[in-house]
Amino acid sequence: MPVQSGLLGLTFVLLVAVVYTCVALLARKLLHSRPGAARKVTLASGVIMVALGAVLLSEQLLPLMGHALSRG
Repeated sequence: MPVQSGLLGLTFVLLVAVVYTCVALLARKLLHSRPGAARKVTLASGVIMVALGAVLLSEQLLPLMGHALSRG
């Protein structure tokens, strides 16, 4: 059973590596020919990353603040 799980995990990792490599190469080719689109994609990904970071930070801070407020 552990060998099967290991093989399944390894297969998944390899397939993901192949798919994401193809996506990255295609994206590079498409965005290289369109600098305006590349700027928009960069801006959108930056905004998304900042928003995700804010959500993750708030998930950690809100319980701490609630605990601190209930004590004091």
